[in-house]
Amino acid sequence: MAKIAEIMEKVRFTSRKDATVGELIRQLADGQIGWIPIVDDDKKLLAYITDGDIVRYISHKRPRFFDYGELIAIDIDDEPFESKIRGLLEIPVMKIAGKNQKISADVNQEIGEVADLFRHEHVRQIAVLDGGRVVGVVRESDIVRHILVTLLPETAR
Repeated sequence: MAKIAEIMEKVRFTSRKDATVGELIRQLADGQIGWIPIVDDDKKLLAYITDGDIVRYISHKRPRFFDYGELIAIDIDDEPFESKIRGLLEIPVMKIAGKNQKISADVNQEIGEVADLFRHEHVRQIAVLDGGRVVGVVRESDIVRHILVTLLPETAR
């Protein structure tokens, strides 16, 4: 069976845990990527952050309601969008890293096993580790492309 290392994209950028979101946004834009792993000094995965995490952080929160006989609104967000953007640049990356921060696959895992991770974890990309160190990323689209190349090699190119 094929291993995930065969279809992953090698990591081009990483971020330190003490970096700011502003630094990370520059890496995302410069590399034209949507995902950056946050690593320690040994390149071990601490978390990762996506462009979606950033958008969710600055998006307008809707009021939530609890029903205790009456509707009570909480979490009303009236901060202007522009103000959120200005404040975003100095926020530590770990503050807005995604909740699925440490979902990962090993370079030697079979593609089918990693496909199951996507289904169960509801994520769009997964960090690929070798000896605990981040070496790549695999996306749902990489698995679909692999299926296409495997089943229909003459039409995939």
